[in-house]
Amino acid sequence: MKPINMPEHYTAIHDTLLPFFDIPEERRAQVANELFPRARIYHTTRYQLLEDPGVAEDGQFMLVLQGLADSYYRCGFTGKLWGRHVYYRRDPIFAPESYCRGEARTDYIRALEPSTVLSISYTSLRALAERHSEVKAKLQLLRVRNTQHLLDYNLRNTLPADARIRAFLEKHPTLPHRTTASVCAMHNHMSRYWYSKTIKEMT
Repeated sequence: MKPINMPEHYTAIHDTLLPFFDIPEERRAQVANELFPRARIYHTTRYQLLEDPGVAEDGQFMLVLQGLADSYYRCGFTGKLWGRHVYYRRDPIFAPESYCRGEARTDYIRALEPSTVLSISYTSLRALAERHSEVKAKLQLLRVRNTQHLLDYNLRNTLPADARIRAFLEKHPTLPHRTTASVCAMHNHMSRYWYSKTIKEMT
């Protein structure tokens, strides 16, 4: 990933990341100066891998500034790769179980389109949360939302194939137009063949 120029780096922190964390406007310049040496912004290519599974300490909080990304993992029973999250513009990429409990990161993170992504290490994020209560509160909210997402995700993947795909497309109506059937299939725990066959039968 190639870092973008410094003025845009600072602007993205000040105008996008800090409002995301609900930092009041009067404190944003100060906090942006604190974060400037620690945060990074990258331009990615399509299908570029942004993060591998690994130890919690190496984790990164990311914010999608432009583009589209997803996460996927390797099933421990079948060895197959299944999608877990889809991230749109302004969505955070965050693994609460790693940040909060030190559990190993299990997901691969990749860009599905040429994207612009801001990242900050969990170590730097933890220090930021200790100094600013707004950040701590936001991270707690993201933790709750992630838990609900995983509950919905697990429930959806117990549905019959057609109902599963229908629920997926209701949540991600534009995704089939922005990426491949293979990507959509892995997010439905299906092979590309069965995903395409089911889609055809549904229409």
